[in-house]
Amino acid sequence: MQLQYMVWSGTDPYENLALERYLLNNANDSCTLLLWQNDNTVVIGCNQNPWKECRTGLLQEEGVKDLPLTVTGGSMSPFLIHGRDTVYLSRLTRPARRGDVLLYRRDNGAYVLHRVYAVKAEGYTMVGDAQTALEPGIEADQIIAVVTAVQRKGKHMAPGSFWWEFFEHVWPRVLPVRHRILGLYS
Repeated sequence: MQLQYMVWSGTDPYENLALERYLLNNANDSCTLLLWQNDNTVVIGCNQNPWKECRTGLLQEEGVKDLPLTVTGGSMSPFLIHGRDTVYLSRLTRPARRGDVLLYRRDNGAYVLHRVYAVKAEGYTMVGDAQTALEPGIEADQIIAVVTAVQRKGKHMAPGSFWWEFFEHVWPRVLPVRHRILGLYS
């Protein structure tokens, strides 16, 4: 087994995590120690809850821009896949709009990551990308964060990319036939 080390000078957390994942997935028979440092960033593991384990208000005051969270559950497929993809969350600084993916807390205490289907005076109507049942009545004070970027299939994706725009603008419009499309996808 070959032992090697790599010193990486980049401080962009998206690039650093992508490089780490690439090296991990392509290690072959070598053992590589990667040394790197992020800008103000908190990296959250897939079994961690940043809202229980971190003082998120302080993190945002200190300039941490996005909190990464590994996707768990299947309600956001086919855009986001359980255990494979990561979302980057930030405080919502504007009113939520149709197509936004929000992390919110239900009245029963459950944390949910779903897309805004409709904005109404009585609140937001939410739906998972793999679902057809709407969840109306989510209030603004239940919203914790908005997804600002994703790591999907190992690639960084943000607003403006094809799949981001497709799932934000087109996918909500096919809700009545979504189950048929998903049947073809799987």
